[in-house]
Amino acid sequence: MAREHLRAGHDVVIPQYVARLHFIEQVEELAVECNAEFHEIVLLGNRDASLRRVRRSEGAAIPAHVEAQDLVDRNGGLPGLEQMYDRLLLVIDSRPRARIIETVDGQIARAYSELLRSFEH
Repeated sequence: MAREHLRAGHDVVIPQYVARLHFIEQVEELAVECNAEFHEIVLLGNRDASLRRVRRSEGAAIPAHVEAQDLVDRNGGLPGLEQMYDRLLLVIDSRPRARIIETVDGQIARAYSELLRSFEH
C-alpha cells in the first residue's frame, strides 16, 4: 500500500513505536525504490518521563487510554515497557541518521516546531 501511495506522489508517515531494525530498513529501501525522501525521526522523552506517560492510562476511562493500557498489559506491563524503551535505544544507536527530538511533558508546541524543522535538513 505504501509503495502505491509513494508512486502516486503522496507522502507516507508511519507514526508508531518502531524498534524493529529490519522493518525500518525495509521502509527506507522502499523510499529509495520509489525515489522518495526518507525521514527518520524519533520523538524521545527520558526514560522515567516516558514510563510515567504510559502509566497514566492505568484505570483510565477514555477509550484510547483503555486501549493503550490493554496494549501495555499484553506486553508485560511496566517491565515490558522498560524493555521496549531499551530496544528503541538500541535501534537508535544503529541508525546514525535518525533525528532525535527530545520531548518534555507540557512542551508540545516546542516538539512540534522541532519536528517541522527536522524536515528542512
